[in-house]
Amino acid sequence: MNKDFLKSEFDAAVSAAAAEFGWELPDALEITFGVPKSEDLGDYSCNIAMVLAKQLKTNPRKAAEAIVTKLSGKAEFIDRLEVAGPGFINIFLKDAWWQSTIREAIENGAEFGKSPSKNPKKIQIEFVSANPVGPLNVVSARAAALGDSMANLLRAVGNEVEREYYVNDAGNQVITFAQSVASRYMTLIGRDYPFPENGYLGDYIEEVAQHIYDEHGDEFAALADDDGVFTRFRDASLGIMIESQQRTLHDYGVDFEVWFSDRAIREKGALDEVMVLLDGSNKAFEAEGAKWFRATDFGDNRDRVLIKNDGEATYLLGDLAYHRDKYQRGFDTLIDILGPDHQGQVQGLLGGIEAMGFDPNKMKMIISGHVRLLREGNALAMSKRAGDFISMDELLEDVGKDAARYFFLLRSASSHLDFDMDLAKKETPENPVYYVQYAHARVRSIFKKAEEKGVDYDSDLCAADLSLLGQDEARIAKRLCRFEEMIERSAERLEPHNICYYLMDLASEFHSYYNKTKVLTEDPPLTSARLALSEAVRQVIANGLALIGVSPPDAM
Repeated sequence: MNKDFLKSEFDAAVSAAAAEFGWELPDALEITFGVPKSEDLGDYSCNIAMVLAKQLKTNPRKAAEAIVTKLSGKAEFIDRLEVAGPGFINIFLKDAWWQSTIREAIENGAEFGKSPSKNPKKIQIEFVSANPVGPLNVVSARAAALGDSMANLLRAVGNEVEREYYVNDAGNQVITFAQSVASRYMTLIGRDYPFPENGYLGDYIEEVAQHIYDEHGDEFAALADDDGVFTRFRDASLGIMIESQQRTLHDYGVDFEVWFSDRAIREKGALDEVMVLLDGSNKAFEAEGAKWFRATDFGDNRDRVLIKNDGEATYLLGDLAYHRDKYQRGFDTLIDILGPDHQGQVQGLLGGIEAMGFDPNKMKMIISGHVRLLREGNALAMSKRAGDFISMDELLEDVGKDAARYFFLLRSASSHLDFDMDLAKKETPENPVYYVQYAHARVRSIFKKAEEKGVDYDSDLCAADLSLLGQDEARIAKRLCRFEEMIERSAERLEPHNICYYLMDLASEFHSYYNKTKVLTEDPPLTSARLALSEAVRQVIANGLALIGVSPPDAM
């Protein structure tokens, strides 16, 4: 149960107090609630009296006392109210509040914690979007965990969300990749083809070449002399790489609704259309034989090249064409998760969006922090071009999907992350994902043990007498009450790491409770009540893990 019931009660009380004392309330009055640091200060606190006192120029304690008077004894779930300090209202809720949440969690199952939005939005979130010139790496793995979890959170609060992958299948990197594969392919059919300068050296290049040879034989033997044959060879190479990336992401629990081709948008003439828009807004100019964007007009530290002096379009021009297409598709909000090396490009891109006539405030760009993989305390190499790196597939094989996703979400998106691969594989409480999953498995084992021993309890756990539960159980149940709030706050701020820490805290409380409390007792009503609490904890852990793409094991 979230705080909506409190908001409605306080809204009514404030209005009643205003009518009695002649307060002129502001048009927009937002009543917010916080959780006190100490349980002695109540379940929630509210500073509305202090906010009103400042606006109405009245004494905050008197305002608080007036609001409390209007609320006392009239609200369904409020036990008592206390005015504290300069005018805080501390709220102590009845046991029925947390007891009803236990039943809610059991009854609603996988839907518990989700909430319909009062203002649902159509949201597109684009993430990973790695160049299709090699296997996905750990930077992509972090972006995938972040983006997919954010999408889950946004859907959980009632929005329509579309995941999109931008396939950068045009440009020099693609040509270099295709030439690298071509060199290995021609060797397989007994012909020479020069390996390109700064070509890709990884073993995967030979694997792609072998795949093409196995499927096509010497069909592409003329690629060195025929541009059409090379184009078909390039497309075959890219297709293999893209399919490989899709498989890797699927194994990671990430599936995109849209795979968007950069080349397709270029072939429709979108780059020329963007140039017409920028020329028309007087935000493009020529200098040094190149075409530039006046990015400094939009707060960038320098103007940016759109078309180089050799006639080749820059990434910025392609990105502007792509984002124009996004805006034209009618989303309310656009979210890009970009790698740490894109920091300097954000202002120019936002400026270009505005110069094309779109609202840049609809666009949210998140720059993910750097990642270091650690093994035995040492950082591992990360260079894709040199072929000396840990791929996403290798990471998943080493630590598994669940640990990988959980560890990548342990820090906020913009924070630097050290990923301890040794810790991720430990089956001990110091491994956070193991600790949380074990709490879920522990509840399953309690019920299994109850069945094996023929323990007498009410199979309808929602009918359990929860008044038999004490303060230790109440402390756990109150955390369950705040699950929906946690989802709403995490979705609003795009912070899935909050879910990880919520689950760790809940698991810690439950493990401590289990270690000192006998759940299966000789008293059937008490056993039923404790099992109901345990099942509610399990359901919330399962739901929280689902939001971040981690499985809830039944046994460990």
